[in-house]
Amino acid sequence: MLQVLAALLPQLIGGSADLSSSDGTYLEKYGLIQTGQFEGRNIKYGVREFGMACIAAGMALDRSIIPFIGTFLGFVDYMRSAIRMTSLMQLKVIYQLTHDSIFIGPDGPTHQPIEQIASLRAIPGLLVLRPADANEVKMSWLAALLHEGPSAIILSRQPINELSSRSYAEGVGRGAYILQKEIGDQVDYLLLATGSEVHLALEVAKELGPTARVVSLRGLILAS
Repeated sequence: MLQVLAALLPQLIGGSADLSSSDGTYLEKYGLIQTGQFEGRNIKYGVREFGMACIAAGMALDRSIIPFIGTFLGFVDYMRSAIRMTSLMQLKVIYQLTHDSIFIGPDGPTHQPIEQIASLRAIPGLLVLRPADANEVKMSWLAALLHEGPSAIILSRQPINELSSRSYAEGVGRGAYILQKEIGDQVDYLLLATGSEVHLALEVAKELGPTARVVSLRGLILAS
């Protein structure tokens, strides 16, 4: 998505906290911004998430740049106060936060986010999106670009099969939508999930039988 959007939106400039090869934030056709070389569109921030988030906020103040920055979701706490400020100031900064669950490999509990999603959802004005498949990723970027303020797009590490081809209006744009409808008129089980857990919900629904309904949430709780 970023490679496609970079060609369409020249104002999109991104970077990562030393994780661009892991969190997928590097714009392949554009070089690095370096000393005396400012024609690139990638910034290597180093291992300093808070500094990165503050710089992105400053770039967004220009209003002619759409900055996006990336790191693992487990490290988002390092820049939480900066994210909160972008929300208060209604700055369009897009945070790409990856490796969103225990399926992160050998790095262990220091890299496995547990409470981070709930803490992001608690920030007033922050659009939190946790897409369930490739189509929802596309629609989440559309939602982030339409939102007048900061957005957090939370992504998995592991590959995920595509579940739906719903348009924005019929899917992510609604906030929640029925992904798998029950058979008949009776609903005995209502399963609501976001991200990679939507796939798990579909597997559980198979075990529960035809009266189970599965709803995909885009992960949004936008506090006022």
